[in-house]
Amino acid sequence: MRTVSMAALVVIAAALAWTSSAEPAPAPAPGEEACGKVVQDIMPCLHFVKGEEKEPSKECCSGTKKLSEEVKTTEQKREACKCIVRATKGISGIKNELVAEVPKKCDIKTTLPPITADFDCSKIQSTIFRGYY
Repeated sequence: MRTVSMAALVVIAAALAWTSSAEPAPAPAPGEEACGKVVQDIMPCLHFVKGEEKEPSKECCSGTKKLSEEVKTTEQKREACKCIVRATKGISGIKNELVAEVPKKCDIKTTLPPITADFDCSKIQSTIFRGYY
């Protein structure tokens, strides 16, 4: 059960990671180790995005903000997206409308794409997510 909960949180983290319109020097694309870090950073958001809490916790906001500052390049965004797609297959209970509320409630400047297990990660561009299609 812990694996499912942790995987669900990858959805939030990767989505919130795409906040920069600048393209810094390329860094290694997130792999399995990075997916684990993403999960660790945003684990506190699970209760909010499942509708079990009215507001994201302080820990949720600080973890997602940290992640949003770390994933910058198009390749990093796409790799994180692939991680989300793998993690969300078969997971229920995450409310996309609440995922979209996390940046607003945590005062993180971003626009999020739909978060689904079949999202096409190749649509992610180097700009803020408003340009992901």
